[in-house]
Amino acid sequence: MTYNELKIPFYARTTIFFVGMIAFFTMLYIAQSIIVPIVFAIIIAIVLHPLVNFLIRLHLNRIFAISISLLITILLIAGLGILLYSQGSKFSESWPALVDRFTQVFNQSIAWSSGYFNIDPKKIHDWITETQGEFINTSMLTENDQVFVKDGERCWFVKLGEVRLFESVGNYAKVFFGSYKPLILKSLNALEERLDEKIFFRANRKHIVNLRMIEKIEPYFNGGLLLELQGGEKIEVSRRQAVKFKEMMSL
Repeated sequence: MTYNELKIPFYARTTIFFVGMIAFFTMLYIAQSIIVPIVFAIIIAIVLHPLVNFLIRLHLNRIFAISISLLITILLIAGLGILLYSQGSKFSESWPALVDRFTQVFNQSIAWSSGYFNIDPKKIHDWITETQGEFINTSMLTENDQVFVKDGERCWFVKLGEVRLFESVGNYAKVFFGSYKPLILKSLNALEERLDEKIFFRANRKHIVNLRMIEKIEPYFNGGLLLELQGGEKIEVSRRQAVKFKEMMSL
């Protein structure tokens, strides 16, 4: 009796291979909630194995040795978490001082460069502003982003979440943060396109407000609203924008 060997064409073998790979990775993706904990458990077991053996050599019961090893691991992880949290808190507290210091050094560097290379400081500021605009002009900004603000020869690096108000002044925009109100060469429409609408709200044709800086809301004339910000500014919300505002802020 003769047997004919079954030969599968190359294209069929290739198809089977790729279908198998897709099925394999699909199964991994579906089972990741089970596989990932198992992998971490295996890694922890491998790491703790020498410690468990050491405790067993000290004539401790295996279950007791495993329990002690797990307890030590949990305490180490908790200690590391507390350390990272405390360091992060200290860094966040010192961040404003670091930003102010960096701004001072930046301004001093510009003054030194202008004197050493005999370049007008205004040209340096204009070049920085132009370069920054070309670099980030198409990117969206979040409240955690640091933005460069220049007004004349004064410069600031400001966290966007600390800006409570943008006010249109012709082709410029006035930026309200802290006790400062510098002007930047940017229209309100251009700013609105790059700001997070969940944080910044276009109250009217002249103002964009930070929703998290609102302290008081009052009904206003002709169906509008009157917003009072943390800095004391009172901003009128037009009737059309008041409808949008209520929809955004309601449950």
